[in-house]
Amino acid sequence: TCTGRIGPNFILKAFQHGADGVMVMGCPEEDCHYSDGSRSYRENEVVVTDLSASMGIAPSRYRTLWTSPGDGKEFNSTVEKFVKGLGRGE
Repeated sequence: TCTGRIGPNFILKAFQHGADGVMVMGCPEEDCHYSDGSRSYRENEVVVTDLSASMGIAPSRYRTLWTSPGDGKEFNSTVEKFVKGLGRGE
């Protein structure tokens, strides 16, 4: 239930199993219910970025969205842009 529990292996496994893209969504650090979950994931995010690049995965296929649960407009807009970008190979 927290991005802090998502290790790089979960994201890389999704790509290995054919995912077009992976988006991880979490609370902004100041809204984190688990005190350091967002901060913990930011460390994993660096590992994912480096490993996926070494595997030839385009950076545009991986995205992290830090948004508050009540911000539906930002959520919708970001997801739509991400999905459209995947279709264009961006």
